[in-house]
Amino acid sequence: MELFQCKTYPLNVEDKFNEFLTGEFVAIGYPGLGDLSGLNKKEIRERLERVYHEDPARTRYHLGMVNAFCNTMSPGDFVLIEDRNNGNVHVGVLGVYSFKGDLDDVGLSHQRSVDWKAVIPRSELIPELKEFIRNRPSITQFKHPIEVAKLERYLNQQSVTLGIETNELLSKALSILAEEMDSKDIERKTRAAIALLQYFKS
Repeated sequence: MELFQCKTYPLNVEDKFNEFLTGEFVAIGYPGLGDLSGLNKKEIRERLERVYHEDPARTRYHLGMVNAFCNTMSPGDFVLIEDRNNGNVHVGVLGVYSFKGDLDDVGLSHQRSVDWKAVIPRSELIPELKEFIRNRPSITQFKHPIEVAKLERYLNQQSVTLGIETNELLSKALSILAEEMDSKDIERKTRAAIALLQYFKS
């Protein structure tokens, strides 16, 4: 499992933090691209070039963001978003990518569902997470092993608060990975298989 941070202003204008939290999703903007389900990196690049007509350097940058959201992120990975009003960080478990065409004009069409699990007060963020949250790109992957983030104590506390057993959360995560094994996208299927193998070997 990996850890990502996602900015809450997908069109670089209006903060969508409340929408992300109450709607249980994250989104990345990029209107006009259409449904990206099942597209590989090359196909996403072609879509970006056709729609945005930017120079190669900017296209590479945007490709990194969109491909990370659609293909690098996997169900069961963790995501962080920051409440810019108080600096607290919300932790959730990612679900699958989906396209909501009716929300394209407000930058919310490219979504991943999120099961929000816990809140980390800014005062308790370890230095590595503070540095991580300061990253400016829309999507960033944590460069350290996920254990470095020390999320366990917050997730465990939340499980007790909600009356949810850890085994139940694990079962949900494994169910998501099992669904990904049926994906037509070979990259997503492969990542799910690797995640399951890593779990059963641990």
